[in-house]
Amino acid sequence: MADTKEQPTADKKVKIKVRFTHQQMVLLERLKQEGKFGQSYEELIPAVFREYVKQTFGLGGL
Repeated sequence: MADTKEQPTADKKVKIKVRFTHQQMVLLERLKQEGKFGQSYEELIPAVFREYVKQTFGLGGL
């Protein structure tokens, strides 16, 4: 059976809930203090995800 939920598009933002372990929070806090990926978790988490995709799947991402 096909998924009938609307698919996200490039111009539409989608909110998701995520959970982080203590170790992941320590890493995120270090990255936040460093400032390379952003000054808040709202900036940091998407930027880190984009960097992960870029490094994992190549320059163009998915």
